Amino acid sequence: MKLFSFGEYIDGHSYKVLDERVMRGSAGIMLLLGFIAFANGFILQKYEVLPYISGFLWLNFAI
Repeated sequence: MKLFSFGEYIDGHSYKVLDERVMRGSAGIMLLLGFIAFANGFILQKYEVLPYISGFLWLNFAI
């Protein structure tokens, strides 16, 4: 049994597929979070949030 399982089976295919709208939506949210972290660090000189956002993005990409 796998720890993580993504996608769902649809009729006529023997493999799992992902919903492209959901994937694009989550990518947009991650882009927005990354931009906010970049703006805080580069423009406002506030670096406290950068380790948390970068760790969250790393975990998301690792999965």
